Amino acid sequence: MLISIGERLYEIGLRKAIGATDTQIFLQFLAESALLSLIGGLVGVGAGVGINMMVSRFFTGGLPIHIFGILAALGISIALGVLYGLYPAIRAARMEPVDALRSAA
Repeated sequence: MLISIGERLYEIGLRKAIGATDTQIFLQFLAESALLSLIGGLVGVGAGVGINMMVSRFFTGGLPIHIFGILAALGISIALGVLYGLYPAIRAARMEPVDALRSAA
């Protein structure tokens, strides 16, 4: 996310220059971080379920897939995405528009 902010300095500066509040910038980057981690979690859960189904063919009783495990994996994924997205989102929200526009050029 820090790299994303570095690449989007012009966008941040422009949005702040036309009136976006710090809260709006903060929520934009935090939501982006949470969404990316949710997508990553869904891909991971899909891969895990797929591998489980392939491996369960070798067992007569099969291998169970518990919904609690899937929900826990997605919850942890989103929590980590939000946790590691807080600092970049705060940093983006606190930027001054002039500094962001100047450093992006």
